[in-house]
Amino acid sequence: MPSSTSNSELDVPRAAWGRTWVVALLLLAGALAAWEGWWRVRGYQPSIEADDDAWILQFDRVEPDSTIVVGTSRIQAALDPETWVASMHSEPPIMLQLPGGSPLPLLERLAEEGEFHGLVLFDFLPMFVFDVSGTSEKHLLALLDLYDVARTSPARRTEALFAVHVGGRLVFRNSQLMLTQLLRAALKQDLPNPGVSIRRPGRFGPVSFKRMDPFPKWDPVEGFGGKYLVAESTGRAANEAETVALLARLESCISKLQAKGARVIAMSIPSCGERARIEERRFPTAQYWDRFVATTSATTVKLDAVPGWPRFDCYDGSHIDSSDSPQFTRFLAGVLQGLLAKQP
Repeated sequence: MPSSTSNSELDVPRAAWGRTWVVALLLLAGALAAWEGWWRVRGYQPSIEADDDAWILQFDRVEPDSTIVVGTSRIQAALDPETWVASMHSEPPIMLQLPGGSPLPLLERLAEEGEFHGLVLFDFLPMFVFDVSGTSEKHLLALLDLYDVARTSPARRTEALFAVHVGGRLVFRNSQLMLTQLLRAALKQDLPNPGVSIRRPGRFGPVSFKRMDPFPKWDPVEGFGGKYLVAESTGRAANEAETVALLARLESCISKLQAKGARVIAMSIPSCGERARIEERRFPTAQYWDRFVATTSATTVKLDAVPGWPRFDCYDGSHIDSSDSPQFTRFLAGVLQGLLAKQP
């Protein structure tokens, strides 16, 4: 016996499904916008979490006459891009530094391949340049491999572009706001701490220590004090033979870059407090920086030995606060302009 309900009565008009999806998407977008705004008004800022992808995209921007920055997070935190533009009258440099890394593999890549003849600003920290454990070069070597893959893989490049240019503009993508972090915060009946470090577009990384909550015991000369376990344990200092070999590696790539017309300026940015004492004990200035200065054809400058060096408040012993970044950048711009004017 035929069913009393025809099939046509069970069909849902396509237009109804279309409206349903539109309404659902609008509700989702509204919820995400409200969630984003809720965190922004509580002090959170967008931060590029995908730093490896950001590095790959920055390296891809390098032109033969670019200005690039290599070294550590010390220069990443100190440089202010807006002040750079106003002081140097040029685009911000391409930031290729890595936290806790030696730039030697990158300098060797630039020296051996391509026609780079721009300006290299080398944030020279002996703790990483003269670390022979392999740790300080490991991350950069991996990134160079990833870059080679992204250069030939449209899918990998698209993934990097999305992670940096979309994910990096959304506060709720902050790692502090992941579900596990929110659950921990809920158990403590508190909001997650917004953190002090922000990764901006271009891989500039201001550190706002004054946002720390609670703010620890502090002295403007000694900083936060306490133990610096990373500084105490990072890598292994080169012995005499290893130092000679590293100095030769450095000079080899620097001289090759100069032969292409590139200019290399190596600068020592001072640390402070207990961190400075640890660095000096483990990687003495006379044994490493001074010997590099004596053997290199690069231009070198120890920034705190330049007349007029501002005394910046000490926090973690290594990075200046974002409130001091404009002053640091103006000072550095003046130093660089003076050094570059002396070069042919």
